[in-house]
Amino acid sequence: MNIGVVTGINSSDPYVFYVRLSQEDGKPCHMLQIDDVVKVQFDYHPQGSLVYYGIVVEMKARWDFGPISGYEEELALKGLSPANPIFIATVMTTRMLKIENGKMLPDAPQVPPPPGAKVSVASEEEIDIALGFDELLQKNCAIPIGVFRNSRPAYT
Repeated sequence: MNIGVVTGINSSDPYVFYVRLSQEDGKPCHMLQIDDVVKVQFDYHPQGSLVYYGIVVEMKARWDFGPISGYEEELALKGLSPANPIFIATVMTTRMLKIENGKMLPDAPQVPPPPGAKVSVASEEEIDIALGFDELLQKNCAIPIGVFRNSRPAYT
């Protein structure tokens, strides 16, 4: 499910990127919260297709092209002045992978995801990949150390 795009409003780098949530009627189509895991896939020529996973570490809401004072905000809230709320998630990259011959490989170039790249919520199966738990589980050396808010185990 597409939930937004990598935004160019804030400068991104390979380790931290920003997601502007998609909206309808001034409300996010899907609201993220801290600790949600997201995925962005993009083409980086000549390297090919890259997949970055990350975890939401901060959520911010603000006016986009809007009020700079309480008076102007009151006018905007009454519909008398243009203003649009926007929601931006700060995402810390957890895994950078390169897709080659249908397989995800860990040797992705470390580049920022481009502004406008579509962002989705990681599926249940992808969360273990995003957090590196897949490798621990495959090697049978995953030691549970806690539980995430979504009731999934965390490993070390």
